[in-house]
Amino acid sequence: MLHEQGDRVPDSLASRRLEAIFTVAGPVQHTVVAAQTWALRRHLALLAGRCPRVLIAPREPDSADHLLLDCGHLLAAQGYGEFFIASRDGIFAPFAKGHRTTVITPNRRTLSRELREAAVAIIELRCGSPST
Repeated sequence: MLHEQGDRVPDSLASRRLEAIFTVAGPVQHTVVAAQTWALRRHLALLAGRCPRVLIAPREPDSADHLLLDCGHLLAAQGYGEFFIASRDGIFAPFAKGHRTTVITPNRRTLSRELREAAVAIIELRCGSPST
């Protein structure tokens, strides 16, 4: 979400994407954001206005992804059956294969093949605005 082909996107674009993700997902029962503190700091005002559950990931590879997956499995075990994931990362493919999952991505071309095949729907954001 905050990176495009390995390069950090400008904060203004990242903020527009975050806003678009919340808008596209619509009203949901649980919103979970996981990131390392450096990424969260840049968007505190936006996140505070949306009141999601925020998980602070340790500085380890894929740590935010693992936190989100843990939350997803916990919610699925509690009976929730529909999920939105804002990622292009194939690490979410097994979860999406087992649960009705819509993927929100800034770039369909760089979406992992496994995640694309496992998703029930894909929503592509173009400069922050949704496009299906």
